Amino acid sequence: MWPSYDETKPPSLPLPVAYEKAMASLGQATNQYHCVRVSVSNALVRDGEWDFTFTTSTPTNGVPYYKYIEVYFDGTVKTNLQVIM
Repeated sequence: MWPSYDETKPPSLPLPVAYEKAMASLGQATNQYHCVRVSVSNALVRDGEWDFTFTTSTPTNGVPYYKYIEVYFDGTVKTNLQVIM
């Protein structure tokens, strides 16, 4: 494994660009989800990624439904990720 992300250097992909890509990946569901968390890490790719957590305001069976989206600094978007606890 590589060293953790160096938080002293700015991400090479600006947050507004990453957020736009994450929202675009939601497609028509953008009206159903809202962002509740975003952070920078390099857990999945060495160069770094933006980690987005979206939730729906209409929970299923009383439990909020979350969507996790990663936007790598090269612009690649990964959706439907499983969170590892």
